[in-house]
Amino acid sequence: MIIFKAKKRVAVHTPTYDPQNSFSHVKWILKLAEAQGHHAGIFSSWLRRTRLMLLGRTEANVPCGTCRGCCTSSKFIHIHANETASLLHIPKKLLFDAPMIPKGTKLLGYNEKGNCPMLIGGNCSIYHYRPIACREFDCRIFAAAGLLPDNREPEIVARVNLWEFSYPTKRDLEMHNAVKKAAHFIQNNHNLFPDKRIPTTSIDSAILAIKVYLVFVRFKHSLKKLNDLKTAQEIANAIVETSTRFELLRMEGN
Repeated sequence: MIIFKAKKRVAVHTPTYDPQNSFSHVKWILKLAEAQGHHAGIFSSWLRRTRLMLLGRTEANVPCGTCRGCCTSSKFIHIHANETASLLHIPKKLLFDAPMIPKGTKLLGYNEKGNCPMLIGGNCSIYHYRPIACREFDCRIFAAAGLLPDNREPEIVARVNLWEFSYPTKRDLEMHNAVKKAAHFIQNNHNLFPDKRIPTTSIDSAILAIKVYLVFVRFKHSLKKLNDLKTAQEIANAIVETSTRFELLRMEGN
């Protein structure tokens, strides 16, 4: 089994994975990484849960440890009108309307230090009632896609660079490579998409890559031909088609 750093791809090398007698060793190395606070999870398991989260069927389960990067990075949090529990537990004076957002949606800002005002004593004071935006934010998505946040929030960047996914099977590593290739293709081929309607931010590119990574599993033998415009256009068309199907599946579930 191997655990790689998300960015450098080399961190801790353990003996070759043997499904017949390595279970205790696998448990040990995962517990060690978890104790250090850097273990991002087995990649295939993380990817499966993240896709379910994007379909609206679960929420992120991030082993934050002592990190509070997303709470201290000057972020505006959108809170929708149907998030009644969150709205009831946040003082009204901290919520405000903003242009270009759906009616009834509120924004929660940050204080002069860039901290969420609900972060008290280093912890979220409304954790059990936190907004959906907080429940769904998972900075491992950047590590999975091989990207960094656009505005380079130092706390989040530091955490992204520390995450280590594990790959108990060859399939785990292949899935991670496919996600990274998808993100790279999306960010570098805007001209191949209809009306250039493709994400331009790192987080949106990472999310799309996770939705459509199977395209890069399907086309893995054609990826060496990306200089061929026809092949690249076929991949772009497959991304659009796969993303559309994913969104239809999400809407059916809601």
